[in-house]
Amino acid sequence: GIDEHNVAFNVPKPIQTPMTSDEVTQYNGTFPTEEQWCGELMNDVSCTTSPYQEPDAQLKGGFVALIVILGVLVFGAGTFLLHRDIAKKQQRRYKEQFVRGIAKNITISDAAGRVDPDQLKKEFDFIDKDKGGTISKDELKEF
Repeated sequence: GIDEHNVAFNVPKPIQTPMTSDEVTQYNGTFPTEEQWCGELMNDVSCTTSPYQEPDAQLKGGFVALIVILGVLVFGAGTFLLHRDIAKKQQRRYKEQFVRGIAKNITISDAAGRVDPDQLKKEFDFIDKDKGGTISKDELKEF
């Protein structure tokens, strides 16, 4: 069967002995030796040290990780403080705008917008029915 086809198609016989090295015995002497690669016939780059050697690291990995972590913490703390400051300023602006809006609409004084702080406090307490220190939408609508 198979042997007849191998003969008919001129298939070479397999090597019966396993190869234990990179060297094929029938090609002995045809490849350059290590000494010939490294100087006699040619100068292979694998035989010499590269002029582009990376210097030893100056910083240890743990120190770099510490610097990165501290940088992230400082950035996070700065961002948090900035956000808190902006939120406080916004809250203050909203309160002032609300007080100005009420002061313009109240006519307790001779002209709208010129209300004494004590009168404004009384008016606020009058609007704040549940005495919670805040005015809800329902209390504002009722006013």
